[in-house]
Amino acid sequence: MMEIISNVFELFANLIEGIIGTQFFIRYLGYKSEKHKGITIGIMVGSYFAAVSFCNYLTYMSKYASFFTMGTWFILITILLKGRISEKIFLVGLHKIFICTISIMLFSLFDRWITYDSNGYMVFGAVRIILVIIAKLSEFLLLELVLHFRIKESSLASNKIYTGLNGIILATLVSQEYLLDIIYQEAYTNHLADDAKIVAITLVIIDVIVYVLCMNLTESNAELLRERMKTAAYESKMKDVRLAKEFHQQTMKIRHDMKNELLNIRLKLREGRIKEAEDYLEETLNVKLAKSNLVFTENVLVDSVINRCIEKCKDRGIVIENIIECSIDSMEEMDMAVLLSNLLDNAIEAAEQSEEKYVYLKISRMKNYLHIHVKNSCNGKVLKGKMGLQTTKKDKNFHGYGLLNVQDIVKKYNGAYEGNLNGREYVTNIALYLPNLTVQDSN
Repeated sequence: MMEIISNVFELFANLIEGIIGTQFFIRYLGYKSEKHKGITIGIMVGSYFAAVSFCNYLTYMSKYASFFTMGTWFILITILLKGRISEKIFLVGLHKIFICTISIMLFSLFDRWITYDSNGYMVFGAVRIILVIIAKLSEFLLLELVLHFRIKESSLASNKIYTGLNGIILATLVSQEYLLDIIYQEAYTNHLADDAKIVAITLVIIDVIVYVLCMNLTESNAELLRERMKTAAYESKMKDVRLAKEFHQQTMKIRHDMKNELLNIRLKLREGRIKEAEDYLEETLNVKLAKSNLVFTENVLVDSVINRCIEKCKDRGIVIENIIECSIDSMEEMDMAVLLSNLLDNAIEAAEQSEEKYVYLKISRMKNYLHIHVKNSCNGKVLKGKMGLQTTKKDKNFHGYGLLNVQDIVKKYNGAYEGNLNGREYVTNIALYLPNLTVQDSN
């Protein structure tokens, strides 16, 4: 009877280990197929449970069985979950290191209370139950720490970094497996000597230090690349703004050069020759009569950005409305231009994917704060991009750096940034602290 209870308990422990590992890998990597989550969970838990139970049936505490279960995890997450191969190798190895580390610690600390049967199996009883509970709880908590301190943007960690990490993981894992085998044999035959316990605990501490250093190095590299991409996005936007300014200046020059032509048209209109004036515009100057919707503020760069966006909306069939109620000369030209360019470009891209297709911009004063209000239509499927910023872009890995620059500008002026999705409309509100704002007529 006791043997049956012992076998049922071991199977239950294997099932719990499968559940702990499955939830960790799924939360870290994500499903390949969102439609079959239940099936994915069932396959992963069931397959790992079967693999571990089969290994335990054939042999006990074998390093070869450990590598077999590692291979099982790797095959499962490669087929069923997202992520790069190098990243999956890292996670499987790390997970196994945690299990080995916990086993080494428990054998070292509880050696005097552990007893074994003639086959080398740990005798079932209160000590066995307590050790299994401690082991599974420790495994769960360690994996939670990995999830909490995971690399924020794994796409920024290169395969070269993961290759280096996997080399360290593999070397650590092999040494730990052999150490665990030695500790088990020593404990089974004689009980562990104090020197062996000290060595085991020291190796565990070294493993923890190596892991922390690797994670810090990887995150530092990712942060450096992230800053470089933010800088590249800012410089790219500055280039766009300068091009828009040049276009705006060329437009002003053309308008100036057309003065004589306009005087000629004015003369025709005064004399009542309206049809002749229209023909002159369309045939001689190749200009189609249309309603002007240009914006003119005291900031040339801002004029360039807004007017460029107006033309872009016109070309894409998007209705755009803008209301400028105050001057913005107390803010650095390039900061305001980059901020508006990012906000409006994102709004236009989202509106283009929607049915209604509209963009609304309002810049106003609220005491000593400049308030920028942007709203646009969208398809209602706004997802999280970099650092929690929301995006409708198709490439989620490289979106968000423009808005990170927006946030930097907002911080520079002691302001506040807020973006919310309301059904099929996305609304952005920004407040910037700018003393000495002046009111001007709405455009």
